[in-house]
Amino acid sequence: MMERTASWDKIGVDVMGSKKVQDALDKAGLDYMVDMVDVTYTPHGKQILTAPNKKVTYRADTGEFKGIVGKDYKVCQNRDAFDFVNYIDADMEFIKAGESQNGAIWVIAKFPEMEVLGDKITPHLIFQNGHNGYIGIRSTICMLRVVCQNQFNAAFKDAANTISIKHCGDMDSKLSAARETIKRTKDYISHYKDEAERLSGIKISNQDLQNIIKKMIADEQEVKEGSVSEKKIQYFKECYNADDNSNFIGTGWGVLNAYTDFLTHMPVGRKCENAEDKRFIRSALNNKECDRMLKEIENIGA
Repeated sequence: MMERTASWDKIGVDVMGSKKVQDALDKAGLDYMVDMVDVTYTPHGKQILTAPNKKVTYRADTGEFKGIVGKDYKVCQNRDAFDFVNYIDADMEFIKAGESQNGAIWVIAKFPEMEVLGDKITPHLIFQNGHNGYIGIRSTICMLRVVCQNQFNAAFKDAANTISIKHCGDMDSKLSAARETIKRTKDYISHYKDEAERLSGIKISNQDLQNIIKKMIADEQEVKEGSVSEKKIQYFKECYNADDNSNFIGTGWGVLNAYTDFLTHMPVGRKCENAEDKRFIRSALNNKECDRMLKEIENIGA
């Protein structure tokens, strides 16, 4: 079993002690400005052409390319995108901030630790902004299981874990966004507790587990020895049979715990560039895989 740390442990900048989101942005070097220019290019080195429906976004101080966007795209500077966070009335502490290779500028805050089915859980909020046309302003709720540092990032039927924020400059909109964020977060945390208890009551047989592995990872009967798929299956089984999951083996909650452990800590590969960043995107910013596993478990319990 590899070293278990949160996926954001080795990326970004430590911003603990920051009382305001602006402080976090300053410490992480993320309070920069973004500008736009028309797209121009030179085919075959001859004539300069323009693309009237496209623009390029770039970092104003360094010229770093951010993305190609539509003509109606509006830049929302990081300081403006995250400003509503300052109006969230909750016991929240900023811990990390950074920028991922997919273009997400992020700031992470954590809430006080709580207990679920005998486990210590720390809820986190990841605030995001982007300048490439497909990452907008949003907050993502990510539950961290302390004992093995695996991250639960799934949407429930009645409580989504990602909130899209419409940013405006007036005070009323900031307060509204802050209230909605904390309300949704509290709702999600409440549902998380209920879902953990419900899923712990779903019995998973050995055959059920084999079927889940086949659908979510690979068919164990067909994988080649030493292949990536075989290693993934082996790693998932290690997570499932780990001591810290022993109380939940044979249940839907045990399978989901193991899979979130798998997503959070499965090695990306030695030759993979930005491996830690990719792990963060996979387990903290993207909930698709976790959602798929949740549906497979629910199908068994239906």
